[in-house]
Amino acid sequence: MARTRGNTTMNTAATKVGSMLGRIASKVDAVKRQRAEIAAELDHVIQVAQRMKVDIGAAGPDLRRAGGKVSAAVSTAKRRLSPEARERIASAARKRWAAYRKAKAKKA
Repeated sequence: MARTRGNTTMNTAATKVGSMLGRIASKVDAVKRQRAEIAAELDHVIQVAQRMKVDIGAAGPDLRRAGGKVSAAVSTAKRRLSPEARERIASAARKRWAAYRKAKAKKA
């Protein structure tokens, strides 16, 4: 009967080791799933970036310069406002400031 008592201790230890190994295996599986999800997300981001790259290329060669930025090519044209447009903008600004001053005077 001494053997069964020794085997019981051994069985308990083996059960505990098996349980720990099961938990470790579960955690490893969870990490593998996370890695797969991250890889799929990265693939999606890469596809979107490649589509954007194609769209930029499809805009025409005038937007792409060798070694230059796209924004630099777009912003080279100077915009000129007509005198009438400048006056409309100035008039609207004066109107806004007058309303602001009037509201401020009421508070004081």
